[in-house]
Amino acid sequence: MAIEWINAIIAGVIGVVGAFGGGSIIYWKQTKRLKEAEAKNAESDYENSEVERWKAIVDKLEHELSRKDEKIDELYKERAMLREECEEMRHKYNNMVLYFTHVKGNYCTKHCEFREPPTDITINDVEREMQKRGIIEKIGNE
Repeated sequence: MAIEWINAIIAGVIGVVGAFGGGSIIYWKQTKRLKEAEAKNAESDYENSEVERWKAIVDKLEHELSRKDEKIDELYKERAMLREECEEMRHKYNNMVLYFTHVKGNYCTKHCEFREPPTDITINDVEREMQKRGIIEKIGNE
């Protein structure tokens, strides 16, 4: 009989605890797990947003770097072209100096039939030779 009373009391206590406190313990554990999951989710969202932000920065910098590389390549091409032009001008100048030295030695100083030195170089001959050497360009329909 005493055992029956003890079983009844224990069953009653468990029933009351289960009805009021047992459900809240299970609810509390589920709420705790849910909050932990939400915190992890928020943390991963933050990490993902940081990753996306850094990816955007890297993409922007890579684009800027490629644009600067293109500009550098363009400047190198321009520099090579200017060097070629400079070399061509230097070549023309050296030809001109060489030819003028030759002409100066054969240029008439008296302007008459008794030339000193006695050569047949005319100004037209000088022009033709300079055009042939690329020192000057032909002007008009000559």
